[in-house]
Amino acid sequence: MIFKHKKRTGFSLIEMVVAIGVGSAMMGIAVGAMYLLLRVDQQSRAELRRRAGLSRLAEQFREDGRAAVGFGRVAPPPGEDEAPPVWEFQTPEGHVVQYARSQEGLFRTERAGGDLLGQESFALAPNARVSVEQVDEAGIRLVSLRIVSEGGLPEDPHAPSARIDAAFGSDHRFEPSEEP
Repeated sequence: MIFKHKKRTGFSLIEMVVAIGVGSAMMGIAVGAMYLLLRVDQQSRAELRRRAGLSRLAEQFREDGRAAVGFGRVAPPPGEDEAPPVWEFQTPEGHVVQYARSQEGLFRTERAGGDLLGQESFALAPNARVSVEQVDEAGIRLVSLRIVSEGGLPEDPHAPSARIDAAFGSDHRFEPSEEP
């Protein structure tokens, strides 16, 4: 009796199990890498938004400081000693610009008389301390905004501190020009 060997045309069970195992391992690695990439992307976008906001704050604060003729801290309402700090610039044309700290960030409000001209908010880390003070450096009056991050958050351990200086009252665009 002669046995004829038939040529196999399919896969064995062991070959199928090995192929499925290798494919599953590769999918697991790909999903993990995709998760890490999405997380890094989210963190970098948050850092970009924070830096852009800080840049906008610096530009606006310097503009307000240069245009100001008066500066001071607004006293909290009676009985509200725990109220967040509010700082105020006065401009020659009668505008009042206030910067107020809250849980969400720093708010800028501009008013002329009783009319609201604009509001803008700048996101800050919840643990950030904000202070505004008037200082004299080398004979120049500066208004200095300091933002100090305390302790850093696990999501943002490298939250930087910032100091924004504005040369107080150095913008002379609003003063009447004296013609010779």
